[in-house]
Amino acid sequence: MKIGIVGVGNMGRNHLRVCRKLESTIDEFSVHVIYDPGVAEYSDKEKFLNSVNQLDGVIVATPSATHVDLCLELLDKNPGLKILVEKPVDDDLQRAELLIHHEKSITVGHIERFNPAVRELKSLIEAKHITGINMIRARRLNHTPSRSSNYVNLDLLVHDIDVASYLLDAELSNRHIIKNQTNEDGVVDHAIMIGVFNNEQSTVLMSEASWVEPEKIRTLELVCNEGKYCLDYVKQSLCFVSFTGQKEELEVIKSEPLYQELLHFMKFIEGTAPIGCSVHSGIAAVRDAS
Repeated sequence: MKIGIVGVGNMGRNHLRVCRKLESTIDEFSVHVIYDPGVAEYSDKEKFLNSVNQLDGVIVATPSATHVDLCLELLDKNPGLKILVEKPVDDDLQRAELLIHHEKSITVGHIERFNPAVRELKSLIEAKHITGINMIRARRLNHTPSRSSNYVNLDLLVHDIDVASYLLDAELSNRHIIKNQTNEDGVVDHAIMIGVFNNEQSTVLMSEASWVEPEKIRTLELVCNEGKYCLDYVKQSLCFVSFTGQKEELEVIKSEPLYQELLHFMKFIEGTAPIGCSVHSGIAAVRDAS
């Protein structure tokens, strides 16, 4: 299985690191070619494009405004290619919709879907151990702005919108967002969203994202008929709180989400796994975070 990587910046470096790990453990997996105009040893675009026909899959980890053009160019070169494009699918919704025609070939890199704590929570919902979900609260806060976006809502808020949609298998029917610029630099660095899903329970989502907090917080709370589940993305932990106040730490087998995401991408290329986060879902997350 031959893989190409476009972009080895902040997120692309992590993709390359995990791909090298996969190369060392899976014989048939190899990083065949890399392209990044900002890195001298990987800056030959002609060489990269000439190699596309030999590839099974490409990881696109460039600034989001370039995602659509790159995906279309790659698929024009190799219509059978499978692509993992980083989130957000694109900042421009109209441009992002150009990828819907190629939806069967593209998975969007919403990495938190592969967080083991999220997977465990999803399995509990699917097994009907969690019912009547009436509220999801999420906080994604830190003091490190994105290197590629001026909008915290498009960089961070999209994560929890997508996770909530994934858990509920539903989409937001309406929402309201408050966006704030705490400095005079044109950067939206704080956002709060409240929305309602189109599921039977009309589940409410309250989500906050910030680049102006002194500590890193990545949490999600889910309130249901049975009580409340508290998830920590960073610790990969999941705790259940009953209505009598009893707490139970649930077992979560920890693993790097990006490693799990790339294993899934391999299976997607092989045709043994579904798309994962589709272009449609990726567009919905951007739309609802905008």
